[in-house]
Amino acid sequence: MSYKISNNEERISIEKELGIPYKYPSFYIPKKVINGLNESFVSVVTIEEPMLITHAIWGMLPERFNGEWSDFQEAFNTLYVDENDVWKSPFFKEALQNRRCLIIASGYYTYHLNGDKIYPLFNYPEEYKTCCLAGVYNVIEDGFLTCSIIKGNNDLVKSVDGKT
Repeated sequence: MSYKISNNEERISIEKELGIPYKYPSFYIPKKVINGLNESFVSVVTIEEPMLITHAIWGMLPERFNGEWSDFQEAFNTLYVDENDVWKSPFFKEALQNRRCLIIASGYYTYHLNGDKIYPLFNYPEEYKTCCLAGVYNVIEDGFLTCSIIKGNNDLVKSVDGKT
């Protein structure tokens, strides 16, 4: 998986497909490419408010963190956590036990190495306009939510490093 996802659907379409509204509907902006290496917002449904779609900053921060998002992500990239590692880190384990979420997307980007060429791939659900990626989140001191995607294995799509 690369550091990019997409959420290009219109807000009304997402609300209709998931059957729940956005908490702050005017804040949602469709984006074909959400680059996680930049401080970006994603749409989420949290375990605390399962009947509302809200927003979180992609890249989980510690709950009491008071610094810059970019500084933390440079030291500890938390855009993704591997499903096998989520239980090994107290940072992620505690969030997994108490603060799970679904991250709403229309798809995600990966890369495929074929010989000496790299091919970008956009993965999306064929039957639906929206998919939900498993995630965990924290609420930081200023009240914002920050989240990480839990990355699982997918034998159908391999990225350049051999991982999904």
